Amino acid sequence: SSRTSRGRSSRTDCASYAPVSAPGGSSVASATIRSSSTRTSRPRWLSRHARNVRMSTHSSVPAGHAVRPHTADVIVEAWAPSRSACLEELVRGVVGTFVDIEDAHATSEVALEVNEALDEDVVVTILAEVCYRLDADGLVVVDVELEEEEESGGFEGLFRVAPVGDVVPTGAPPKGISRSDLSFRRDGATWRCQVTLDV
Repeated sequence: SSRTSRGRSSRTDCASYAPVSAPGGSSVASATIRSSSTRTSRPRWLSRHARNVRMSTHSSVPAGHAVRPHTADVIVEAWAPSRSACLEELVRGVVGTFVDIEDAHATSEVALEVNEALDEDVVVTILAEVCYRLDADGLVVVDVELEEEEESGGFEGLFRVAPVGDVVPTGAPPKGISRSDLSFRRDGATWRCQVTLDV
C-alpha cells in the first residue's frame, strides 16, 4: 500500500539540494532540488498533451506517462503495473518536459539509491536527483532503471545519462514541486503517480 504524510510543506523549491554520500561512493538523494536554468520561450511540448504509452514486458497492464500544461504549472502523470516501473515512467515524463529524449543516447550510468519512508518523499527525492545531475554535472537523465527492495521498500537502480550538449532542449527544468497535489498510489492492478511542476 502507499505511504503518505500530512502536515508537510505544500511545495518543494528547486534549491539547495546536495546528494548525501552512500556506502561505496554512490549518492543518496535528499528531498529538494535546484535548477539554474531560465525559460526564455514557450517550450514545444506545452502546445500539446504529450502522451507516451508502452506495454510492460511482465504484465498486460500498460505503462506510460502523460504531460498536461496547467496555468503556470505542468502536471506529469505516470502509470505502470509496479511501483518501480511507475517511478521510471514519471522520470521519463518529467525529463521530457525540458529535453527531447526520444532519440537521445546515454554515454554513462549513475548509481541511485533511495531510502525514504514516505511515498511523496520517494517521488521528490528521485526527481531531485534528476535535477541535481543536470545542474551540478551537466548530465541529462535519458533513461532510468529502478528495483524495489522488498524488505525496506526503498529503491536501487541507475540513471542512464548524456551530456546536456548532446540532447535537444525543449524548455527549462522545473523550479519547484507541489507536494499538495502529489499522489502515488495503487489503483487495482496499476500504480499511478501524479506530480505538479512549477515551471
